Amino acid sequence: HTAPAPHRGQLIHLLTHPLSFTALCSAEVEQQPWATWAVDKGELHHYTGMSVADVERVYEASKEKLLALATQQHHPNANTPTLTSHNLLAITLHWLRRKPTYNELSHLYPHSGFFWHLTVRKVVAALDKCISSRFVPSLAPNAPTAVRFPNVKIIVDTTFVPLPKTPFIPADYHKKSPTKAAWKYEIACDFNHHIISVSKGYHGGAHDMRIIRESGLLDQSSSAALIMGDKGYRGQLGIVVPASKKAKVSREVQQLEDEKQRGHELQAERAAVECMNKRVKEWAVVRTTWEGRRDPVEFFDSVMRVVFALTNVILCDHPLWTRDHHRADGASVS
Repeated sequence: HTAPAPHRGQLIHLLTHPLSFTALCSAEVEQQPWATWAVDKGELHHYTGMSVADVERVYEASKEKLLALATQQHHPNANTPTLTSHNLLAITLHWLRRKPTYNELSHLYPHSGFFWHLTVRKVVAALDKCISSRFVPSLAPNAPTAVRFPNVKIIVDTTFVPLPKTPFIPADYHKKSPTKAAWKYEIACDFNHHIISVSKGYHGGAHDMRIIRESGLLDQSSSAALIMGDKGYRGQLGIVVPASKKAKVSREVQQLEDEKQRGHELQAERAAVECMNKRVKEWAVVRTTWEGRRDPVEFFDSVMRVVFALTNVILCDHPLWTRDHHRADGASVS
């Protein structure tokens, strides 16, 4: 989205209020745009997709590194205002949510496109170090299990980031991508509907089984904490998947007489990770075609880890569904 013209002058005023490092440390509550955005919550949500409370949680978790970045700014033009640590976070969240080009950012805020190219990367790297492990924790020992599959505690699926069609690289082929090329990532969540694992990036043609072997997710599983996946995870790893007519049925399958009913129940349990994937795709940086093909995969990985962490923060206040939600079979979702 490009902000309407009447808002641009207002945003420039709000997002470029210069403060010294001393002022940042002593008067963070009063600095703009926080004070204004706390009142106009719709403005913050429009640009970042997050509430004031959620952004404050992210800021507190990465405060030290953001303050350091705010003091390291160097502008060739002495009249260019210095961005505060809050501003750096807010504009980076805006970039992740809406994915404006760096030139579009330079039109909204009085800094060059090259400045934003470097600054966004620095802030994403800082957020990755501060919030990725904090807000994407491993599976808790007391994590709930699936309603119909008492030993299943983890749901796994893959998602992707579209890449440009050209140059064509066979290894990047991904049939679900609108461009038929993508980076592929594994996402896993528990039945509290929180993301517990994010893999590194793989070429779109990478097999699901290879990713799960290398992602470290298997280290979180056990006989009392099984993993549930789709048919792409069928193999020798003990992952609960839809039954195959030609495959030997597993012990979990034998517990249910009606395979069609089991398949329906399996899909119902997997709905959480599918909905989680949709929440992640609300971030334009994940949903839209990534034009920076020459960016190193490490930057892609940092962006994805940060987006998944931010999604978990949002899910704390806006869960996939409420605890008193009931499925069609009458089982309560915990």
